[in-house]
Amino acid sequence: MLKISRSIILAFTFSILYWIYVGYVSQIALANDAIAYDNLGSLIYNNGWGDFFRTGPHREPFYPFLISVTMSLGKLFSISYHIPQKIIQFSFLLLTQILSLIILKKLKINNFLCACIILYIGFSPAFVNSSLSLFSEIAAYPFILLTVIFASTSYKNILITKKGRSTQKLSLLLAFLLGTSILMITFVKGIFELFIPFLLIPFCIMLIKTYRLKQKEASNNILAFIIIAALSFYLPFNAYKLANKKYNGNFTFTTRGSEVLYAETKRRMDNFSAKNWLTALVYVPGHRYCEPLFGNAACAYWTPLIDINKLLYNHKDEISDAPTTSNAFKKILLMKTFKRIFKNPFAYTLMTATVGLKLFFWESSKLGHVAYPDWMDKIFWNPGLENILNFSVALLSFLAFLYLIKFIWQHRKNIFAFKTQNNEVTCYLLFVFLILSVFMTISSLFIILTRYMLPIAPLYLIIIAFTIQQIVNRIKSRHS
Repeated sequence: MLKISRSIILAFTFSILYWIYVGYVSQIALANDAIAYDNLGSLIYNNGWGDFFRTGPHREPFYPFLISVTMSLGKLFSISYHIPQKIIQFSFLLLTQILSLIILKKLKINNFLCACIILYIGFSPAFVNSSLSLFSEIAAYPFILLTVIFASTSYKNILITKKGRSTQKLSLLLAFLLGTSILMITFVKGIFELFIPFLLIPFCIMLIKTYRLKQKEASNNILAFIIIAALSFYLPFNAYKLANKKYNGNFTFTTRGSEVLYAETKRRMDNFSAKNWLTALVYVPGHRYCEPLFGNAACAYWTPLIDINKLLYNHKDEISDAPTTSNAFKKILLMKTFKRIFKNPFAYTLMTATVGLKLFFWESSKLGHVAYPDWMDKIFWNPGLENILNFSVALLSFLAFLYLIKFIWQHRKNIFAFKTQNNEVTCYLLFVFLILSVFMTISSLFIILTRYMLPIAPLYLIIIAFTIQQIVNRIKSRHS
């Protein structure tokens, strides 16, 4: 049973009161991608899934479906659909707090730190903005945390098993929940399509280990777990791709992934130089730090709001031989992307690592796309507040990630060791590390907007709390 202290209850209470106020006085603003989500939600609401597939392939389906549901609720109660949309999105944020608390308790974080993390999630400008914006990131938070919980619980169950005595029913249920959770994240953000093979690697290693130890029952249970988890993800995922194939002729999940990868690779490689690399480095925290040093033109080159079509087609001779069908066109683009990378792999690696540093700068009071009251705008758009939030949270996230790497390395022997205790913390941190590492590696290949990083932001806060707790524990042990 999860013990909740008074400080944690107060953190939840203050958060909910703040959400009620800010939800009442603020309005969702339709701009850029928010317009596209609004249009897709309206398409499903008015014409159904048939037209959604026939006019596709489109963006990931879960968030447009959510908008179509709130449009139905809006019509039922004769109100703007933005009202139930806000309520549902703040419910996602509340669930994020609850699931974060569960993980924090599993990591043995004290009540005060837990309350601080819950309170920060509740008042963070980035989190609250995502709850008031018509962007899909808000729907990913709880599924990311559920994935950590299901994967860690499953793996811990394997580690404490002696000769396969754990019930197979529980193992298969956890496998189904894990696969379904990753599926739901993918239906929100397509980048998570690549995650399940990586998250199943520890289970595959344990399968090999139990097989070598001739623990047949344990091997069978782990194999069944891997199969059910994979099927729970790939069967509905490929069914969705088949629906796209049937209705619009494209066996694909979503749009423009290969185009964005090709365009971003062109940008990094076509004008590679020491100055361009320094410009990209200084641009990491934002254009306002870059322009005083390198000027508007040089810094504008690295804006994430680039014209993909311009980068894609400004050298038409490169893709003049590309076929017109979508899948074949993607294959041509991928081939040319890899060809460009292998011309100078060192330069590409350097540029990708540099641009990838943006993934730590996830907090911001200037995400926009929400109409706040004037007094809140004055606070959020204050340069001092933005700088403090931007750099302090990025630094803490970066240092906590380094500490996480160190912890995983120091406890690497326990990751694949059968023990009856002291494995829970390692299990949870292992899957936090895997999700963060895979997300950061894949995301660094593409264009990085601040809001794209938000799905993993709760994990950053969790490892920050864990790092602080470890420091506190060491200080106490020295003085005891």
